[in-house]
Amino acid sequence: ECELGFDKAIFDLTQITDQISSNSNQEVTYFETENDAHENRNQIINPNNYTNLYLTQEIFVRVSNSNCFDVFSFKIITTPCQVEVFNVVTPDGDGLNDTFIVSGLYNIYDKHKMYIFNRYGQKVWEGNNISGRWDGTSNTGLLHSNDILPTGTYFYVLELNEPNTKPQAGYVYLR
Repeated sequence: ECELGFDKAIFDLTQITDQISSNSNQEVTYFETENDAHENRNQIINPNNYTNLYLTQEIFVRVSNSNCFDVFSFKIITTPCQVEVFNVVTPDGDGLNDTFIVSGLYNIYDKHKMYIFNRYGQKVWEGNNISGRWDGTSNTGLLHSNDILPTGTYFYVLELNEPNTKPQAGYVYLR
């Protein structure tokens, strides 16, 4: 499943119930540890809306009937979601697009770095999870003034700083 933020995702563990057992006389229950599954304690209460504990986690399934039981396991894996870039910034104070919005960035890629360049390739802004979103001002370079930059097309480079991810680049229009 796709990470919702802070290494967490919501899984529907019951999606595999039919693959585990097609016998209506059997009960299928889910557990976080193998020992709990064998002892039939600490069952996952809401397996169709389960929030993971770890990025890769083993889940244990107990299949039982009135006479016996067996325990199986499978792994759930949380992967980073794709970020979505909204490439228009209108910092006019109306509450709409006042900052450069990249959905899924701040909660999921908390080690990211972003750079904004003007059309001449000069870096005018750099930020990260702590500094917050770009609001159309300059915080670095020759144009550093904390004033709104001129209307025009700017370019961003986004380094997510996570394994197996490549930097992303594109444009953003400041109006």
